[in-house]
Amino acid sequence: MLIYCIDHGNIYFLRNALLLAAFDKMLFREDLVILELLTILKKGYSTNFILNILSLIDISVWKNKRLKSLIEIINDYVDEKYSRNRLLLSANPLMSISIACELLNKIADARRKFESECFQIQQELLKLGQMYTKKIEDETYYESILMAKDFSDRNLIKIIT
Repeated sequence: MLIYCIDHGNIYFLRNALLLAAFDKMLFREDLVILELLTILKKGYSTNFILNILSLIDISVWKNKRLKSLIEIINDYVDEKYSRNRLLLSANPLMSISIACELLNKIADARRKFESECFQIQQELLKLGQMYTKKIEDETYYESILMAKDFSDRNLIKIIT
């Protein structure tokens, strides 16, 4: 059911189901689910959606190989050219960057072996966010981005702080 909801973009159902812990926590340890999430994230569509899902589940229980894959996917986002960057093409690029940084913090806290790599990628993500914000000219649009909320009902300013 989880994979079906992800594939069909059932945002409201998934958000509420994850917040209410309607899914068994063991489900998020299954390779099929992890691979589906990573595959979608790697393709670069539904980025905000998948990052929000990842922010609500306990990724610290994943095997090192899967965590490394997630780190590599986020790093691939950083390595892309600015004009073709998949994070910047998401519905809310600053939200994607912030949640990605938050995920990297979780990984670094769970596995010290990834700590320096996560920190370096975070620094690159923050530079990407700075470049993006400098290009925003419309104050109303900028305000709407900052006030947008993630699946945990936190606005971007709360996530950043």
